[in-house]
Amino acid sequence: MVLIETITVLLIIIIILIFARGVVIVQPYEQALKIRLGRYVGRLNPGFSWVIPIITQIVKLDLRTQVMEVPSQEVITKDNSPTNVNAIVYIRVIDPEKAYFEVSNYKLATVALAQTSLRGTIGDMELDEILYNRDQINTRLRDMLDKETDQWGVKIERV
Repeated sequence: MVLIETITVLLIIIIILIFARGVVIVQPYEQALKIRLGRYVGRLNPGFSWVIPIITQIVKLDLRTQVMEVPSQEVITKDNSPTNVNAIVYIRVIDPEKAYFEVSNYKLATVALAQTSLRGTIGDMELDEILYNRDQINTRLRDMLDKETDQWGVKIERV
């Protein structure tokens, strides 16, 4: 009799734990993607949700503006002057599905794209132009990056 009661209590506890694993809380600044058995099912909006535990994977993406630093790199300008350049990129995820499914790591990809774009932009200018046209360089970089990252569901807000 005691054995049956103990097994019953254990089963109830296990069932409660399984159901508790299905509880998902999405913060107001996040969007969650629901993937069940390897198939994309849909989005979860902010708030409390319950999903089928064990077979459903939840991926949360931050929709706030994120600041990323483009590491300093040495670039040779058009007039063969070596100079060190770096940048700060402000990005925001606009389309969570694209940001997750179209590129493996949208943050790393954006920084790498910014590095190559910065190198190309600075390499086409002379040193004097670089020093006096920072706003023009920023605008040019933002437009180039925004065009490329649009397919990843990422918006470049500022460079």
